[in-house]
Amino acid sequence: MKKIVIFAFICLLFACNNRKISEVKNNQTGQLLIQYEYITSENGSFLKDGYYKKWHKNGQLETFGNYKNNKREGKWQSYFENGNLKEEINLKNGMIEGLVILFYGNGNKRFESNNKKNKLEGKVRYWHANGQLSSTGTYLNNSKDGLFTYYYENGTKEKEVNYKKNKLDGKYLLWYKNNNLKEESDYKNNSLNGKQTSYYKNGKKREETRYENGKPIKSSKKMWLENGDYIDCENLFGTWRDQNSTTTYRANGSCLTIWDEGQKEERDWEIKIKNNKVVISTGYWSTSTILDFKENTFSTKDRNNKIWINNRIK
Repeated sequence: MKKIVIFAFICLLFACNNRKISEVKNNQTGQLLIQYEYITSENGSFLKDGYYKKWHKNGQLETFGNYKNNKREGKWQSYFENGNLKEEINLKNGMIEGLVILFYGNGNKRFESNNKKNKLEGKVRYWHANGQLSSTGTYLNNSKDGLFTYYYENGTKEKEVNYKKNKLDGKYLLWYKNNNLKEESDYKNNSLNGKQTSYYKNGKKREETRYENGKPIKSSKKMWLENGDYIDCENLFGTWRDQNSTTTYRANGSCLTIWDEGQKEERDWEIKIKNNKVVISTGYWSTSTILDFKENTFSTKDRNNKIWINNRIK
């Protein structure tokens, strides 16, 4: 038994003597920047084996971990220049395995995940710098799979998204910071499929469109003003009179405007949502915000904030 112990001690001593230390210093100041242990392989090459340390220029420890046969192994930690922990990861045979935690410079947690052979696996969480949860979800073999929930910095819910093998699949919900619903959509295989509804901050409907395989069904599109007025595009077909011109809107998307002085112009027209406002566009430069919309009258405000009253002629 005594011989076995002595033999083991000699082997350990030999192993320790075979491991050497390499250092990198600042040429001008002599400050130690990097220090690590290494061994010499049978073919004469150097292999990092043992501890590894790296320092910031201010002398604070930047990185600490261990190598085994030139591959990172076990727990590795990195630090900010102020000494706060920046990152903590676990490795096996050079690959990330297990828990990964990232931090902000103020010490608050930034990110946490489980990993398997360098791939995200299981629950993942992000935080805002103020400590509030930013998002949470689940990964399967490095792909988003299942429900992901996102939060504003004040802690209120911002978004809920469903994934299947890293593709949008299922219900997609967005909220304003005041907790009112902003958008509700249905996805299938990463494409809009079904109804998409958007809302104003006051909770009233803004736009509703049905999709099929990512393409909108134009005939299904509906729009509302923030005051609740429904925009019936077909109601716009016909001839309207404002303060200085007459415009005829056609079902094919074209319109003819005749000004009082006799000038005529053919243009395309479209009603759409822009900057959270319902606007009517009749050419590149002519876009006005619709203020109200009734059966026989509607009013708009142009880019110069002038109000135009349109009354149906026929």
